[in-house]
Amino acid sequence: EVLFALGLLNLQLGDLTSAETHLLALEKQNFQENRVHFYLGRLAEKQNKPDQAIKWYSTISDKDYRIDAATRIAYLTARKGDVDGALTLLAETDTDREPQKIEIAIATSDILIQAKRFEEAINTATDALESFHNDIDLLFSRSNAHEQAGNFAAMEADVEAILQTHPDNALALNALGYSLADRGVRLDEAHRLLTKALALEPENPFILDSMGWTEYRLGNFE
Repeated sequence: EVLFALGLLNLQLGDLTSAETHLLALEKQNFQENRVHFYLGRLAEKQNKPDQAIKWYSTISDKDYRIDAATRIAYLTARKGDVDGALTLLAETDTDREPQKIEIAIATSDILIQAKRFEEAINTATDALESFHNDIDLLFSRSNAHEQAGNFAAMEADVEAILQTHPDNALALNALGYSLADRGVRLDEAHRLLTKALALEPENPFILDSMGWTEYRLGNFE
């Protein structure tokens, strides 16, 4: 367990050589194979070895890691250019767990967005929201698809739906504030939203960046 923790710490710190040494040592000892193979897959991704990552993920059968592994394989498959293959993989991945069903829907929507198939992405998230009403992650996914498609009114509606039930969600405040500032509209509202987001997460670099862009748009160059 200590060696496993050390391997994960090295992985998070970016010391990939040490992380690989520890994780491979555990793999040779057959220590909790599913956990170790999952993080060996993550390691291979960081090393820009997608085929090796897919190989590690493909060995996983444990229910606690199987869906995460399947979604990672799908993302990697899509990145290699086989978008339809990635979508088929996700469609064939079954689970009875609600959070994992949501995870699969979001991964499907994300891959469609990356492939610029925005209408399909929107439909995927919408279908999932019929079963999982007002799920924040699904609303974020659909709002992203709307924004990428240029439908800013629909994007704002989804983010505002999040804020109605979670008014202190800093990510939603930032998403709406940045979108307004980036389009150069309702800048005072954008500033208000981002001021609240910064109060919640004062060191979040994404929110700081959004506020900087808003100040620039307002002409507050200093």
